[in-house]
Amino acid sequence: MTSTAGRSGSLGPNSGDNSILSALIDNLRTQLAITPSPTQQKWMHVCLGSSTKPRRVAWYDPCDNAALDTVLRATCGVPSDRQYLLLDATMSAVAVSSSIPSGETFELVCTHTEVL
Repeated sequence: MTSTAGRSGSLGPNSGDNSILSALIDNLRTQLAITPSPTQQKWMHVCLGSSTKPRRVAWYDPCDNAALDTVLRATCGVPSDRQYLLLDATMSAVAVSSSIPSGETFELVCTHTEVL
């Protein structure tokens, strides 16, 4: 009886599993190469302070957080040297991120910094 262990191309008990795994990996590579990551337009309403007039801010997700910060500042007239908080409906501060749910309303409040 001749042993086939150690030879390349040999058929062993797991060779079928390896073929299936190789086919799945090749299929995954093909799908990743063909399918571009989709962009999705998202938006939010932003009220400046206690203003009742919301401003609409839109971005395409994924979006760099700095770019979203820039568009919020430009839309609401916040200078680059001023800090602000973005508050949700529960008055919780929310980080500026493109993962913010679309269609929500936020309040933008400028913070006051005092020099001691």
